[in-house]
Amino acid sequence: MLVATVRGVVAERGILGFYQGLSASLLRQGTYSTIRFATYDYIKEQMERSNAGGTHHSIVRASERARYLAWRLVTDRGFRPSESIGAG
Repeated sequence: MLVATVRGVVAERGILGFYQGLSASLLRQGTYSTIRFATYDYIKEQMERSNAGGTHHSIVRASERARYLAWRLVTDRGFRPSESIGAG
């Protein structure tokens, strides 16, 4: 089945057919990673200022909140500020 799929793609679109859509995927991943790292940095800095930073649990919480925000912003679901962000 895999061999048939590979042959079909090559026959229909050529070898470059395997790379169709790659630029969109890379753009999405780059955007997601940029937002996540920037958000994590900001949340961690705010937690450190409020003396809640530094512990393993606070770093994990900051990371999870950044992951959630980046995912919401990059996916087609969009982010709504009225939603709770990693409450708990």
